[in-house]
Amino acid sequence: MLLSVQVDVSAYPVCLRKGHWDSLVCPTLIVKLIKAIESATKDDDTKWLTYWVVYGVFSVAEFFADIFLSWFPFYYMFKGAFLVWCMAPTPSNGSVLIYTRIVRPIFLKNEARIDSAMKDIKDKATEAADKFKDEAKRATANIMFEEKKSD
Repeated sequence: MLLSVQVDVSAYPVCLRKGHWDSLVCPTLIVKLIKAIESATKDDDTKWLTYWVVYGVFSVAEFFADIFLSWFPFYYMFKGAFLVWCMAPTPSNGSVLIYTRIVRPIFLKNEARIDSAMKDIKDKATEAADKFKDEAKRATANIMFEEKKSD
């Protein structure tokens, strides 16, 4: 069952033209996620986690392709329909199909490489944060030294 959200229907065409379907779908998802977390069964948790994995993959792909896709007529309407299909309250909704047929096989095939890349990214981020921290300490010490020197 889809949750009905009180939204001004006259805003739909404007939101579709501007590509703000996410803002219309988001309140529904938040409520559904809270209900899934608070429920006694964990089947609905898996369903919504699957949706968010697929949505994340879609968002990353869209980030790079949006400059081209936005030129297609009705792109935002198709995007909205795609997102609704992905969260449809059926056992084989779009997110389940996309996850089981595309995302999961690619992930399992490349899991070791993905883990290695994530470790490299984490190590580089930690190294950059440490350098930043050291530079901040040096800058603070220099400022304090200059203040004492001018007194």
